[in-house]
Amino acid sequence: EGVYRLQRDALRKLKDSGARPQNVVSAPGGPALLLVHGTFANTALTFDKLWKDHPDHVAAIFEHYRDRVYALDHRTLGVSPLANALTLAKGLKDHARVDLLTHSRGGLVAEVFVRACGSRDLAADLEFFAGKGYEQHRSDMKALQDLVAGKDIQVGKVVRVACPARGTLLASKRLDAYLSVFKWSLELAGIPVVPAIVDFLAAVATRKEDPAKLPGLSAQVPDSPLIRWLYSAIDPIPGDLRVVAGDIQGDSVLSWLKTLVADSFYWTDNDLVVQTRSMYGGAPRASSAKFVFDQGGGDSHFNYFRNDRTAQAVFEGL
Repeated sequence: EGVYRLQRDALRKLKDSGARPQNVVSAPGGPALLLVHGTFANTALTFDKLWKDHPDHVAAIFEHYRDRVYALDHRTLGVSPLANALTLAKGLKDHARVDLLTHSRGGLVAEVFVRACGSRDLAADLEFFAGKGYEQHRSDMKALQDLVAGKDIQVGKVVRVACPARGTLLASKRLDAYLSVFKWSLELAGIPVVPAIVDFLAAVATRKEDPAKLPGLSAQVPDSPLIRWLYSAIDPIPGDLRVVAGDIQGDSVLSWLKTLVADSFYWTDNDLVVQTRSMYGGAPRASSAKFVFDQGGGDSHFNYFRNDRTAQAVFEGL
């Protein structure tokens, strides 16, 4: 786990590549950009479509950030977004100024991080994680807030793609019924599906409510302590928010059938993994918040960085 510097020519798998984590350095000329991936993924798997399908956008982004483009490669199931945000904070130097581009659960990591940077009442925050099973959450929360305060870290802008900011029913008690739709979404995106992963999901589904065993998954339940804490913010937090949201619609007989199944599971618009209305959540921002919504056959959860309109929205947001 850690923060890695990226190259503009290609996005390579970071794990086992020989690359080493390093601290993010921002400069007086502007902030650094940090990419944060989602559940059961890594940086390369999540963002490689930007490099492959939109190289002009990538080149312009690297130019804008003066090559200060990084990514947080991190665990997603065995630890909570609080722990991920702590790993992120450890990878930033004092007085760092950063923008964040996130996908899926990575948006929760960003929301936690930004909220911690602006929090002034640790005792009140810890109350949301009271009780047995949340000892690690409380420890991570305290360490995170102490660290960001001591380093004087600031987040300018968050571009959040398909984030389950209000939680997702994928992490609810209906996970077993959803496994086939989750597999479909991977197939629609052209991502190889390992049957063992689906079998593993089925095996752990009954454990997801235990925060000590699966904190990375239980955090995404709509009424989890983490989701409730994020919504407890009354005063706007610093920075801008750009949200990219989608709703998949059938563009062929096969994808239409899959969309129909997904809609019957969620009872509302969705991208096969996250219900659309959840993507608009999050703490209020002091500067501004803007939203782009796209609807079509290409708007599955894993295709936002391939789809022309949503990739353009990401580019313009940054």
